[in-house]
Amino acid sequence: MKTLNKTLITLSIVIGISSVAQATCSTDIDMGGHKITNVTAPVNGGDVVNKQYMVSYMQETLYETMKNRFIRDNTKEVVLDITTNLMWQDDTTAKTIKKQWLTTTNYNDCHDNGNNCENTTGDTAATYCEAMTLGGYDDWRIPTYEELYGIVKSTVYHPSISNIFQHTVSSYYWSSSTVVGNESYAWNVNFHYGGDYWGSKSASFFVRCVRDGQ
Repeated sequence: MKTLNKTLITLSIVIGISSVAQATCSTDIDMGGHKITNVTAPVNGGDVVNKQYMVSYMQETLYETMKNRFIRDNTKEVVLDITTNLMWQDDTTAKTIKKQWLTTTNYNDCHDNGNNCENTTGDTAATYCEAMTLGGYDDWRIPTYEELYGIVKSTVYHPSISNIFQHTVSSYYWSSSTVVGNESYAWNVNFHYGGDYWGSKSASFFVRCVRDGQ
């Protein structure tokens, strides 16, 4: 985690340099094959090229760190994200079970009257996760939008997720996050190509539960 944080901070600094009027670096810095030579003024064409090499190098370093962020326990059928310490459900039901966000009754009341918009009791995605026991754990929940979108791998498709995850449908998965300003809708993520969408809370989408790791 410390290495990753340092890499992220360093990358941010490097990218920020490109917008600074003046900057200096030591002469002939060897960065794993990307040599930074006499970087003195970002407006200089040659220095711009060198800074591109520098950003490229840092991105490669970040990728090498990030690509090993997931650890799968094949016995427990869970995946641990070491960058967030979140543990994800990854059994066969993650690609077979669909649930509504709200029951039809509560959705109708929400849509028509503005009531029960967060009442996830009944047969819903939230109660499905809350009732789950997997890998010896019983404290599962439906993920927030930010958590769910955080496991999207935008460089791959069908599905857009690390191949560490063995059970994913290239389709919509629910988050727990209601759309601000329209409480009859909630956010979901489409793992077909990693897009995010609003979905009516009466719709049935797939569910991947999550828990806070220890």
